[in-house]
Amino acid sequence: MSDANASYDEAGNMLTGDKCIWYLCTNEKVGYLFLKTKSQVHQIEWGIGQSSHKTIKKFVEILQQENLIDTRQYGLLMQEISIAKTLGDMYEIPKYLETIKNGKKWIPKITSTKRKMQELVKETTENLKNKGYMTVGADEYARANDT
Repeated sequence: MSDANASYDEAGNMLTGDKCIWYLCTNEKVGYLFLKTKSQVHQIEWGIGQSSHKTIKKFVEILQQENLIDTRQYGLLMQEISIAKTLGDMYEIPKYLETIKNGKKWIPKITSTKRKMQELVKETTENLKNKGYMTVGADEYARANDT
């Protein structure tokens, strides 16, 4: 579980400890996870603003069911997913790191950039549908453009 090295304080100094998995759980981008084993193909997709700790938890559970990670690794991943759940938004990661670095308790924000992005996508999708346009989710788009 490596650091992403993508978080900086207000002075521009890099903050250590920002786990890559936190960004996977909290970003507002489209995502796709694919795992092909001897017996099965697993794929998990999400659209703009739909990344979630629940989605990544589901994928980690698949890794465990397929015996690709051991109990210790599973526990460590679930612990980091739990932290990501409290963050909720990748833009909160630097604030979280600074808070714990200063020995304070992290109190999650109720509003977030990710939630605003989700609302914007929902509103835009509804407006397009009202104007007669058809919208396609990330999974449908990927299948339609599979070459």
